[in-house]
Amino acid sequence: MRSLRLAANLRVGVRNTSQLTHNGDKLSLMMARKQSRHILAIDIGGGHVKFRVSNRRAVEQFSSGPDMSASEMVKQVLKRIGEWRFHCVTVGFPGMVVDGRIVCEPMNLGHGWVGFDFSKAFGRPARIMNDAAMQALGSYVGGRMLFLDLAPVSAQCS
Repeated sequence: MRSLRLAANLRVGVRNTSQLTHNGDKLSLMMARKQSRHILAIDIGGGHVKFRVSNRRAVEQFSSGPDMSASEMVKQVLKRIGEWRFHCVTVGFPGMVVDGRIVCEPMNLGHGWVGFDFSKAFGRPARIMNDAAMQALGSYVGGRMLFLDLAPVSAQCS
């Protein structure tokens, strides 16, 4: 849960709003915050799909399972977010992801994940990464980080 919140708080565009203020000018700070982009972060799991948009505190979720396809997941998320505004999407996927692409169908979800175009489905730029890597990135504070994914390849693709 914490990693989903942290990953969703990553901003695209304005990195350091304090650089855009002039002597503590609150108007400049407000304008800088308006220019920041909101990210829809999605964590796909075998039991639930959790998601939130970076400008909202609440984490929403719904049940997943062996019949849930990629298109069904997108439909469920879009149905639940309604009019929420977001500029891009990041997806944590429970399987092997290479160069931002899902390599094989997950064992605990339905079919239709390999080759699915998340950018087209959401109508916005999308990045896909392994859910464990997303958790590591969301937990990263600074300095050096060593991330080891110890799941054997044979367990991820069969």
